[in-house]
Amino acid sequence: MISRSLSEMLRINTQKSLWSLRNVTDCILDSMWRALYSGTPLKHICHTLHSLDRWYINPYVYT
Repeated sequence: MISRSLSEMLRINTQKSLWSLRNVTDCILDSMWRALYSGTPLKHICHTLHSLDRWYINPYVYT
């Protein structure tokens, strides 16, 4: 069994998440980016990036 540190696992999983997010954004049609409804892809992408910021980059900024 391969033993990995917590920071290494977080780095790997974060890279995979960002890779997946990039694939999703590349597949979204231009017309969907301009849609004016609550389910727009941009809303979900912003939520994902905000969560990454909150938990990994600036965890002490949020209360």
